[in-house]
Amino acid sequence: MFIKEIELNNFRIYKGRNRVELLPTENRNIIVISGKNGFGKTTFLMSLVWCLYGRQMEKVDELYKKEIEDKGNYGKYIGNSLNRLAEAGGETKFSVSVTFTDVKIPDITCNEVSINRSFDIKTGTKDELEILIDGHPNQIIQDLSVNNQDGGEVFIREFILPLEIAKFFFFDAEKIVSLAEVNSSEQRKALGTAYSQVLGIHKYEELKEQLINIQDDYRKKAAQPAERKAFIKVEAEIEQVEIDIEEVNLEIDKKAHLKAEYKHESDQIQRTLIREGNYMSVDQVNELKDQEEALDKRIGDLQNELKQLFDLIPFGLAGETMIEISKQVADERIRAQNEYKEADVENKANQFLNDLEKVKNKSNIVVDTKIRRFYEDRIRELIKKHFFADIADLPADFEPLHDFSEVQTNELNGIIQNLQHSFKGDFKKINQQYAATKSEIEGIRRKLRDAEKNAADTYIASQRKRKEVLDNLISETEGDIDRLNQSLGSLKADLKTHRQRQEELRKKLDVLRR
Repeated sequence: MFIKEIELNNFRIYKGRNRVELLPTENRNIIVISGKNGFGKTTFLMSLVWCLYGRQMEKVDELYKKEIEDKGNYGKYIGNSLNRLAEAGGETKFSVSVTFTDVKIPDITCNEVSINRSFDIKTGTKDELEILIDGHPNQIIQDLSVNNQDGGEVFIREFILPLEIAKFFFFDAEKIVSLAEVNSSEQRKALGTAYSQVLGIHKYEELKEQLINIQDDYRKKAAQPAERKAFIKVEAEIEQVEIDIEEVNLEIDKKAHLKAEYKHESDQIQRTLIREGNYMSVDQVNELKDQEEALDKRIGDLQNELKQLFDLIPFGLAGETMIEISKQVADERIRAQNEYKEADVENKANQFLNDLEKVKNKSNIVVDTKIRRFYEDRIRELIKKHFFADIADLPADFEPLHDFSEVQTNELNGIIQNLQHSFKGDFKKINQQYAATKSEIEGIRRKLRDAEKNAADTYIASQRKRKEVLDNLISETEGDIDRLNQSLGSLKADLKTHRQRQEELRKKLDVLRR
């Protein structure tokens, strides 16, 4: 796939239509775009990101996310991209268009795909996205629409460039440094997803999932009505939980954007109040705001760490049951080893007795049947005693329940060790850090509030009241996000339980098919 051309129309410093051809020639297969500072290189890169991802561009680079938050919301941020001279001339619309060649789309033969994203500052706060395949709209794009996701946005992520790996294509030198300095679990997870996309591992996972689905169809066809009903039920439960998780994630995103809007307006009012109160300089205000922002980020990181510990809480509450499961799994491993060793005992005993029988036959010795049986039994017992004495004893009524693989056994033991040794200390440490950071933020906010005391006229009073309302809304929204994150943790735990149940049913149906 190649980028054939890019066209920018009234986008930021690019007034009118500016068309840039990017196809390599036979002897020149690298395109370099250069220019002095302020001549539009960064804007050119940003135009590509915006054209492909629109509102989702904040997920490509933290820089875009910060700029959107600083402006208050996405609409205000991108609405500021209309070229100044074009706006002065009465124009209200800007756009970016990217044309690709050699795009591989399953079941469709095409030469070119054109993506055009536009925005009209007069009529709306939403992008207009148009995708043409060989110059024409295609029904496949509309068919890709799911839930609240536009088909065009899905098409770009599925067939042009997945959002998860865009950061590997649109970056500068500073971005390379940030990728090398990944330190939080959330960043590592996002980077791992990106690597999976770049290396094509996700295609293997998709094929694996398709194969499992086909196997499940065969299992259901061969199953008895009761087992088929149970399997269909657990499939429906998994699908419903996955939908619930997606809805909660969307709600978290909405709340996060809403919080950013409230915070932006609150910050603007606070600067006004401080300026009117003449209590501290703008530089001092900005310094305090930078400290507050850094602490807010720290709060977010701590919340993510707490979310990971939330997943372990159900296991902690079921501590005794977890120990019983661990013992059961360990005994099952012993039973499997015993079965192998006992089979070896039987094999060795048979070899020994066969060799002894050959020696007896050569000697023409006749042995009484009872005596023969007595010595055979004693020989088997002695072989087991002297050569296989390490076979562990299990209760006679012991039954296997889980049939865990070695990997699953290690995961279970890892969870138990975590709960026994590090979980409590980690939870306490993170909780203390969270409380201390919250206290530090409140101290900074108190300083900023103190700077407002000297202003008491009607306008300032109304601004102060509005800021108080906004701060309460921010606090409420943060609480909503915390509750949604807890709900998300519970849903993920439910999903894991349903999938374990599904795996148990698969094993059961496989046994019945034999």
